[in-house]
Amino acid sequence: MAAKKPARNAALPWIFLAGILALFLVYLAWLHPTNWFGRIGDDAFFFGSAKALAQGHGYIIPSLPGNPPQTKYPVLYPWLLSGVWKWNPSFPSNLVLGVSLTAFFSCWFLVAAFALLRKLKAWATGRLWP
Repeated sequence: MAAKKPARNAALPWIFLAGILALFLVYLAWLHPTNWFGRIGDDAFFFGSAKALAQGHGYIIPSLPGNPPQTKYPVLYPWLLSGVWKWNPSFPSNLVLGVSLTAFFSCWFLVAAFALLRKLKAWATGRLWP
């Protein structure tokens, strides 16, 4: 009976993480981020640059005259979003897929941060190696 308690204690942080991820996704669904698209501006730049990448125009700012090269933001996130434009080139219906991609990476970040903090705690307490 005593052997089950450490196993349950070891699973408790992961259950807590699953609860946090579920709450995050429920809150995201309640928030409807597609309704807020373009209000801040950076998301429109990312999505516009992603469209240009998907259409083969390069990493540009299509909303500015002359379509100058995009130099303010790194290319990785718009490159990932360009897959959304290739999958569904119909705007604004493709926003849901773009938000889903962002939600996936947000959850991935939370899991990675959780794992890193657990490793750091184990390292700080000397329990990293048996």
